[in-house]
Amino acid sequence: MVGNAEGCEGGRIVDAGAEQSDAIPYCPDVDGDGIADPPPTHGQIVAALCPTAPAPILATSPPDEGYTGLETWFWSTGTHQVTETGTVGGYAVSCQLEAVEFAVDTGDVHADEFGHPRHYTSTSPGHDGADTDITHLYERVDTYTQSLTITWSRRTQMGADRTTSSTTRDYPVLEIRAVATTGP
Repeated sequence: MVGNAEGCEGGRIVDAGAEQSDAIPYCPDVDGDGIADPPPTHGQIVAALCPTAPAPILATSPPDEGYTGLETWFWSTGTHQVTETGTVGGYAVSCQLEAVEFAVDTGDVHADEFGHPRHYTSTSPGHDGADTDITHLYERVDTYTQSLTITWSRRTQMGADRTTSSTTRDYPVLEIRAVATTGP
């Protein structure tokens, strides 16, 4: 239930400036027609209050370029939970976004040749470390278009749904070769 709207059907209209109590349903009459207005729907709360899902930030190690034969670690930095509160149609409401899935496309068009997956998903944003949830081994020199798509759970008092945000970037992968030389 939104705010203290239980019992608003046929309920008492309370002046927005009046002191509220949980015992008295607050039934706003925003349009002033003398009839209590219904609580907003999930869609109305989303449209009026919910923030846009934050743009993901894809981090890797190595950070700017990868190397063949060396694992690249992937993780998401930045905000993974956002809450907004406010008033919609005279009712106190809130909207919470929470990141629930992280999907990485390594851009590695050669992955199948080497028995590696190209796409990875995790319920964790990961971190900078060899034990992060998503790692990938590039086997060919190329410039790959990587992407990170975050699926967000969007909840209000009147319902829930999901939304996504994503980002892409180019990631060059180089090869390091050892060169044998003979001494003097």
